[in-house]
Amino acid sequence: MDRAYLLKVARRASGMTQAELAARSVTSQATLSAYKRGLKSPTIRVAGRILEAAGFNLRKLTDWTEHEAPDFGRFWVPNILWNVEMPDC
Repeated sequence: MDRAYLLKVARRASGMTQAELAARSVTSQATLSAYKRGLKSPTIRVAGRILEAAGFNLRKLTDWTEHEAPDFGRFWVPNILWNVEMPDC
C-alpha cells in the first residue's frame, strides 16, 4: 500500500483536519501535506507516529507470524513489507 494513500485514509477516517493531525503527530502541516501529495516520503517511524496520532497502530495494520529456525531461534515475519528508499531501509 502506498504510504501517501495510507496517511490520507487514516487522516480522513480520524475526522481530523490536516492541521490537527500535524499538531498531534508533532509534524508540520507543510510536511504532512507533502507526504499526502507524494512529494516527500515518511520513514516507517514517522508514518507510524502519524498513524498513531490519527488513532491507528501500524502494528495492528500488519499481521505478524511467529517462526522458529533451528540455528536462529524465534523471529516474527510481517505479511507486508514497506517499500523504503535508501538510506531508510
